[in-house]
Amino acid sequence: MAKLLKNFMCNTLCAMSPSLVERALLVKFLYLNQCNASAALRAFRTHKKMRKGNGPASVNGPKAMVATFEKTGSLKVQSGRGRKPVPQDIIEAVATAIVDRAPDNIAATSNARGVARNMDKPYSTVWKILRKIINFYPYKISRVQELLYPDHDKRLTSALSFHARMEVDAA
Repeated sequence: MAKLLKNFMCNTLCAMSPSLVERALLVKFLYLNQCNASAALRAFRTHKKMRKGNGPASVNGPKAMVATFEKTGSLKVQSGRGRKPVPQDIIEAVATAIVDRAPDNIAATSNARGVARNMDKPYSTVWKILRKIINFYPYKISRVQELLYPDHDKRLTSALSFHARMEVDAA
């Protein structure tokens, strides 16, 4: 049972990426073995009581760890590509552009695509700023048709009856 548990722990440990302490130990063994990666891996596995196939996968792993250690001075996993945060000045520019564009047209609306076009920014960036940072949730307003003379009476009576129903319901 103890052997089974030891194998399970070894396999789960080896399946995961090495921790910071294990990385430091591996780099230490690499320096002690005059930058011989295979000897460093052998010493690391012997020290951790691992089997031959377990542990950091290849010989290139310790070399890459040493290269990043010499470059950054840290053995932590560096941040990846990730999305870069949007600068504060762009957020303010989008907010003012949305407010400034509204009085320019008849409907007093502004759209993200137009702002993106004017600012030379991607639409997705402007949309993300509006929705997630500034919390502008625009909605679509359908335009009412113009009252033309032939159906003027029908629409007027419909509007007046609707208005009367609203006043009755409100009272």
